[in-house]
Parts: sequence; structure tokens; C-alpha cells
Amino acid sequence: MLIAADTPPSGLAEVGLHWWSDERFVIGWKGHLYLPGERAGAASMPGLARLLARLSLAEAVPHLDGVFGLFVHDRQAPGWRIAVDHAGLYKVFHDREGAGTSLLELLAARPRTRADVAPEPLLAFVQHGYVVAPETFVAGVSKLCYDEVLELRPGLAPRVVRKAMPPTVGNDTGTVIRYFADLARSLEGRRVSVDVTGGFDSRLIACMLAYHGLDYEIAITGRDGAADIVLAARVAAALGRPFHPHHHDIGRLEDELAVVFRLADGQHEIRGFHRDWQNACARLGRGVEVIAHGGGGDMFKDFQVVHDFPRYNSPRIDLERYYDLRIAPLRLPAAALSPQAQLLVPGIRRRMLERMAAYKAATNNETFDRISFYLRDPEFFGRYYSNYINLGLDVVAPYLDWRNAAVARSISPWRRMMNRWHRGMMTRHGPAVAALPTTDGYTASSELRFLPANLLGFARNNARRAMRKAAQRLLGRTLFEKAGVAEFNAPDYLAALRRSGAFARAVAQLQRAGVLAVPLDPTILPDHHVPRLLTAGLFLDHLEGLERSPAPAGGVGERVQQEVGSWPQPDR
Repeated sequence: MLIAADTPPSGLAEVGLHWWSDERFVIGWKGHLYLPGERAGAASMPGLARLLARLSLAEAVPHLDGVFGLFVHDRQAPGWRIAVDHAGLYKVFHDREGAGTSLLELLAARPRTRADVAPEPLLAFVQHGYVVAPETFVAGVSKLCYDEVLELRPGLAPRVVRKAMPPTVGNDTGTVIRYFADLARSLEGRRVSVDVTGGFDSRLIACMLAYHGLDYEIAITGRDGAADIVLAARVAAALGRPFHPHHHDIGRLEDELAVVFRLADGQHEIRGFHRDWQNACARLGRGVEVIAHGGGGDMFKDFQVVHDFPRYNSPRIDLERYYDLRIAPLRLPAAALSPQAQLLVPGIRRRMLERMAAYKAATNNETFDRISFYLRDPEFFGRYYSNYINLGLDVVAPYLDWRNAAVARSISPWRRMMNRWHRGMMTRHGPAVAALPTTDGYTASSELRFLPANLLGFARNNARRAMRKAAQRLLGRTLFEKAGVAEFNAPDYLAALRRSGAFARAVAQLQRAGVLAVPLDPTILPDHHVPRLLTAGLFLDHLEGLERSPAPAGGVGERVQQEVGSWPQPDR
């Protein structure tokens, strides 16, 4: 969907886009958007319209919750005002001519070539797995940030203004509990699917929604007999919820890669999304409308600061060490990069460190939590969520709510250690589910009877984590992977990606663009980087295709949805 200042609301239609209007406003939205205490969507629109009658959108949007893109047309002030959720999870793109919900669609509508690709963001994607907002792969095209409102007014250049942010009402666990009550209310009447694995984050969400009486199903992807599937099935049984495991299918991988690339809007490493796209199709086939996801739950643990143990709450903040352990623990070997690309790598690291420095706080733990929330999470999780929403599946992400993230940062990492915060919440709101084991090797309960086994499992799990990080830094590859991680994807998946014609084409494009070395021995490319190289190379290939022939009629979102509709959508 492309929007210019003079685009009439009647000219806008897209999968997942909803409309509401009164005498003054026409309001469009994508995603799960609600006023606290109200049901989501149209039920919250009259309240939003009342706010807009006396406030600008920049002042009104902080009253909203959810993961969303919001598009407001005011008949008294022609043009559009556009905003996204407070974590910047839903993606809206803009340039000198207007805005759009798809980067690929925007590029197809404007004359763009490979020469417009910005080399540093492209290589940053290969290094980090994402490009930090507002940057994109293309010079002159930006992502709308969490704290921005885009104003499109006839006869004037697009303007970005700062929006107010939601107030922090309380700074304790009670804030999170109240949030879940509002979330459950907003989801009433909608068909909800909760992602549940064998860990803590998603299990707690399932407990909290059940505590508030919400009806939902539980779903997961993984191999038959995988630990996460077995444990998720036990959680579903304990909660009395329907359980839908999905088994990743790579039988048509070569054909599906092109579809998944476009569905991911050309910016998402394909490894995880190919699997999750199939699960999303299965959910759509069951009539699911909203996914509840546990992204960002690490902030309620000591995960972001565990590398500084036991120096928690320390004023000593080592950003370079955090970068090396968290942002880019595995890097492409220099021999895989062209001489030009090798020269860019130090600058990419330096720029990321400068971005991280803007989020420094009084202590190491709060600093690292802020970096995760403001820089990594909007891109890592936001790309998944945007893809789902553009497929017609709305998303809720409780841990990435603005206020909940503020609560997480206020909790001492000593209290978060060994998942203590999760344990307390889960034992209080779902003790039977908390008592079940997790893939971490211990239960999710804070009851004393489980303490000896939990301590043993915690020690074992953290020893493996330390060895894993040591292997990444010393050997350039991941050993001692967390239990269950390798079982989400189909066997031989990464090897199949390497063998694919799409990967060969991507490597050739990256060599032509001066990113990868010529000649290149593909065996030196780490598995970790194969999906990133695949996406980056296919993006260049896509632009080359646009140069050869004009884009077909209809928006990218519309064409992709037509393609997706042609694929079977059962549980696989």
C-alpha cells in the first residue's frame, strides 16, 4: 500500500487493513490496536477519534496499545498522519514522495536501481542480521521509528515530527499484571493462537491469558518428538487448550524461497521465516486472527547482562564487549569478503557502537536492556511481526510493550537471575503449568520443593552457555547449542539452503556488488550467515529484475497474497 499526500482513503486497500470513519476522520490501521480497557479495532476507534478532535496524532497515539501501523486522514486538514506502535515493531517506509507498508512495493513504484543500494546497511545486515531504523538497504528510503509521526500534506514535502511516548504508570510487576488484564479484554471475540515453546517467555503469556479467561489455541513448529513440542503439548494439556504442532517442510524449498523472500519484503533472513510462514499459513487455514508471541522476554531475565556476571548493577559499561558477545558473536571470515567490503567492516562496527552509546544508562544492565529494546528488538522481532500482519495475522507482543519494557529495566538483574521474575509470576497465576519442566533443564516454578533440581539445571545450562560463547569467539562457530534450538527446522535445512539455486544466485549478486570475494570457496561461509547472504543477494537480484522489466500491475502486497493463496495451507 502506497500513500501520497493526495491519496484518497477510497484508493487504499490491502490485506489486513481496516477502516473506520465518522464525520471528520477516516482512520485506517493494520495490526492489533486498542485503547486500554476496550476491545481492539473498531471498538477503540470512537475513543481515538475523540482524542484526535482535541490532540494531534503525535499527542493521541501514546494512549494506544498494540503492535500496529496507524493511518489518519482528517477532513479538516487534508493529507495523512502516520504512526507505528511504541516499540517500532510494525514497519512503514517513507521517502520524498510518500509512504508505504512494503519496501519492495515502494521500490517498484519509484525508479530505483542497484546503484541506489547503500553498501554499509547491506553489509551491516550480513554482519548483524538486521538494519537498525531508520536506515534501509536503499539510500533515500527510511523506516518510520517508534517515536515518530509522518505527516503528508498536499504541496509540502513529507515531514517527520516527534510523538509523545506513553507515561510510565507504576514501575513494578503490578503494571505488567494490569497490562495483561487489558490485553485479554482487547482480544475478546478474536481467534487467538499463542506461540508456546519449552521455555519460560511464551509459557508465561499462555498462563496470564488463561488466568484472565481468554480462549485460545497453542501452536509451535518443530520436529516430531522434539523437546519443545513435547513440553508445549504438556502445557496445552495442563491448560486444556487445543494444540497444533507444525512440522517444517522443505520438500518444495526451491519454489518457496522466491515467495518467502517477497513475503518477508526482501529484508528478513529466510532461515526462520520459511518455517514460520508455513505455520502462519496453517493458522490462517484454521481461522486464526491474532498471534501472541514471547519476543522480548529476555529483558525480564538477566540474559542481556549475564556476560558481566557477577558485576550486576555496575556503572562500568563495556559496549565493545557487548557488541562482540551479543550483536556480532559470529562474523564472516575476512577471506569471504571483497577488499572493499573488508574496509567497510570496521566502520560498521564503529557506527553500531555509536548508536549503542546513545542508550547508555546509569548501570550496565539497564544500558544493555535499552540497547536490546531500542535497536535490536524492533528489527529482529519487528520483521517477523510485520510479515505476519501483512499476511493478515495480527500480533501481540506483551514483553515489548513500552511500559512493560520499562518495568523490566527497573528490576534488578539479581532478581531476574535464574528466571526468578518469570517463576514468581507463573507460580502465582498458573502453578500447575509452572511445575512442568522446561528445555532449560529445570521447572518454571518458584516452589521450594523444586529448588535443588532447579539449581542443578541452572548451573548446567549456564555452563553450556559459557562454552557456547567461547566457541563462537575462538572457533567462529556455535557449539553446545541450547537444547531444542536445532529441532525447530527440518533436518538438512541449512544444507538445502546452501544447495539451492537461489543461494548460488545470491552469492553471484553479492560478488558483483563487491561484497563477497572473487573467487570464493563457499565452504568457508558459516552456516550462521547463509540465510543473511541469501536475503541480501536476492534483494540485489530483485532490483536487477526491476531494471530489466517494469513491475506488474497491483501492489506487491496484493500480488504476494495472490501467490500465497495458491499454496496449500494445512498443518504440515
